[in-house]
Amino acid sequence: MGVKRVFPVLIGPFSGPVHGVSVINNALHSLMVQRGFRPAIIDLSPGPRSRGFAYHAVRVARTAWGVLRILGATVAPARRRYVMHLDGGPGLVYNLALALALRLTGQPMLFYHHSSRYVFADSTVMRLLVMVAGRTPQVFCSEKMADLFFGRYRPQGQTLLINNAAWVTPGPGADGRGKDGPLRLGFLSALSLEKGLGRAIETLRILRRRGVPAELAVAGAASVCGLLWRPRSLRWRLRCSWGAALFTRRGR
Repeated sequence: MGVKRVFPVLIGPFSGPVHGVSVINNALHSLMVQRGFRPAIIDLSPGPRSRGFAYHAVRVARTAWGVLRILGATVAPARRRYVMHLDGGPGLVYNLALALALRLTGQPMLFYHHSSRYVFADSTVMRLLVMVAGRTPQVFCSEKMADLFFGRYRPQGQTLLINNAAWVTPGPGADGRGKDGPLRLGFLSALSLEKGLGRAIETLRILRRRGVPAELAVAGAASVCGLLWRPRSLRWRLRCSWGAALFTRRGR
């Protein structure tokens, strides 16, 4: 009696382009459906657009529609709980607009962090977002990321750690190795040392030292390919093509 049902709402990019955040968003949505929830979506994805006026026009329109839905939810019978996956750059402005609407209407929210951009460099928009958030809970991908964020922005909410590996579903019986080929490792992220690219390469080196035939395929922003360190002592070859790269060992 007097108990209202809870209605989760997921905010972030879903429909494309495919990247780590959209993969996690869709995986979380599927998990909630499996657990009996019926989550709604406020999709902030620009679709196939990567830049330009159309890119921003679509995101502004979707953010405005999201704000209207948040305001309209105040008269709905179900209590809504919002999970907002935060942008890493200028798109934080869209998150800020939605967070303001949530705060003004008194609806609870949770922030899910994915980007290291505002963790390693100060962001004025993120500071405003933290002020608006109040005691909003924060989800991080790692303990180090959470420590750096709290040291820089001093948020007041509780912290939850969810490793990105939690959202990876291995295929049935697959071990990453072809019938006659080497073990293939995958790295999907921005191609930077801060994102763990060095650790992925080191894992490949350890496997090779142990005599395991392996290669590492990485995919992400390829603008840093020319900046990647390649000491001659490592004897690695890097091939870049259309936003993807492949590390292999020379001479084998």
